[in-house]
Amino acid sequence: TLPDSIRAVMRGERLLSPSLVSTVVSNYEKMAQEQARREAGLSAEDLDLLSAIAEGASNKDLAEQFFLSEATIKRRVQEILEKLGASNRAQAIAEAVRRGWS
Repeated sequence: TLPDSIRAVMRGERLLSPSLVSTVVSNYEKMAQEQARREAGLSAEDLDLLSAIAEGASNKDLAEQFFLSEATIKRRVQEILEKLGASNRAQAIAEAVRRGWS
């Protein structure tokens, strides 16, 4: 209530509007996800590859979408799997979801 808010400010407390708190929490979550991505050694393009894989893209599809050869895509996907400690694409997607990257 307004009187409670006034008393809190009089005691030297800080008040934040619900919308501001929501913005702060959202920004914190984004920063935490970005830090986790960097610590895993993944680039922004690696996350784009993971997203396309989650949508069902084949190596051929990925090669066309990212303007890379299929051999390069295979290598990149393998590197992503290793960075995430995953043995297959499904595990890599599950790990990305667990970490909040998708």
